[in-house]
Amino acid sequence: MFRVELSQRDGNDGKALTSTIAGLAQDYLSPEAALEAVLPLVQQYAIRTRQGLWLRIVDARSQPVFGTLVP
Repeated sequence: MFRVELSQRDGNDGKALTSTIAGLAQDYLSPEAALEAVLPLVQQYAIRTRQGLWLRIVDARSQPVFGTLVP
């Protein structure tokens, strides 16, 4: 299982962001499925708020398997 973590570009805690953007606080079967499901939502949020966001996909042991900056 995989999950998505977000944080603001300036390093602020992303727990509030994860709950703000509907659909992020769930488990996914693969990193690809997580990215496909959440990237459009995160991009829209980043554009609307004019904030860069760090998006990370982590495995069940909280080890990052993918990460990117969403401008």
